[in-house]
Amino acid sequence: MFRTLDERQPDVVLLDIHLGPDDGLALGIGLRKEKRFSNLKVVFMTGTFDDPELVELRRLWKVPILTKPFDLAALAEAMR
Repeated sequence: MFRTLDERQPDVVLLDIHLGPDDGLALGIGLRKEKRFSNLKVVFMTGTFDDPELVELRRLWKVPILTKPFDLAALAEAMR
């Protein structure tokens, strides 16, 4: 994944917090540990409404977390 980010150099990465074996939360933590991605905008999405993990994530990182389903206006706002 990091190789793809290095090659494509996106402005924003949208990560699903609880999707797959390597979930978006783990990937987001990995991105934050890499200095070369320190300016990369990360937006998380989740289907969970009241997960304590999300409260901590918002507090520590101050990152946008969208609750699915979300509309394009909410995504556009989170990407600013």
